[in-house]
This record gives sequence, C-alpha cells and structure tokens, in this order.
Amino acid sequence: MAKPDFLTIFLLLLVLNKSFSLAATAQDGESLISKACRKETDYPDLCISTLEANDVSKKAKSYESLCGAAMVVLKSQLEKAYLFVTESLAKQTNSTPSETNSKTKTQIQGCADGFQHAIRRINDGIAAFDKKNYEEAYYKIDTVFESLDECKVKRLDMFQNLNDVTDAFANVVSTLVEKLVPAFDKY
Repeated sequence: MAKPDFLTIFLLLLVLNKSFSLAATAQDGESLISKACRKETDYPDLCISTLEANDVSKKAKSYESLCGAAMVVLKSQLEKAYLFVTESLAKQTNSTPSETNSKTKTQIQGCADGFQHAIRRINDGIAAFDKKNYEEAYYKIDTVFESLDECKVKRLDMFQNLNDVTDAFANVVSTLVEKLVPAFDKY
C-alpha cells in the first residue's frame, strides 16, 4: 500500500481545518445584518429580511458599509413605491371622469409628490453618507419621513400598506445610521 505524501496530508488538513473553522463561525457567530438589526432597530425582522434579500448589504464587511447599503435599499424601495403610485395615478387619469375620481386623482398626485420628494432627500442623504458626513445623512433620512407623511395624510386605503412598510424600513435605516453620528444633541 502506498503511503500518502506530505503534500497530500497537508492539503487534506488544510481543507478540514477550513471546514471546521467555517462550521464554528456558523454555529457561534451571527451575521452582521442579523446582529445590527436585532441590536439597533425596532423592526428587526423587517430589517433582516430586507437587507438579506440585497446582494450589496449581504456582502457588507462593516457596520458602516451595511448602513450605506441600507440607504441604497431604501432608495430602491422609494423608487418602487413612486412607480406604483404613478401607475395608479395613470389608471385614475384614464378612467371615467367624476367628482370622486378628480378628488382621488388629486390625492394620488399628492402621494406621488411625497415619494418623489423622499427620493430626492435620500439621494442627498446617500451623497452625504458617501462623504462620511453621517450627521447630514441622518438628517436627510429624517426628512424622508416628512415626505412620506405627504402621502399618509391623504388617507388613501390603497396605499396604507405601502406607506406602513416604507415608513418602517425608513425607521430601520434612520436608526442604523444614527449610530454612526458622533454624539450630538438629538433632542
């Protein structure tokens, strides 16, 4: 029977060591997303499911890069919401004119405007974040809530869930980024 050479044994031990190392990390460690979401946010399940569905946030190596990715995910959600609202507006515009339809159309336009303002504000927040101006980024995320309120005050049932989920994830992102802001008087 041939004896295995040194190189074969070395490679086998290297592979086994790597496998055991990965298994220990999976059992003992918690992902950056899970840890940040559970420790820092009021909506950990929403935070985890949303960020783990995004390739960029899944690849984040630091809390800072995770926050940046979360802001980009929020921007994407706002863009999708805006698209949904503007499609609803187009349907209202193409339907039979009536007084109710006109009022609803005005309300939907207000929602579209709110989401458009929110997109502009998160873009400003991302630009500030990229310059490592976390206080300004946090402030811009905070103003996103004002924009989202433009739709909430219209009280359109058709957008209630959209508003609630978008608002909750904006809260997640705000809370995550807030931890990067040097101590300042937030009150």
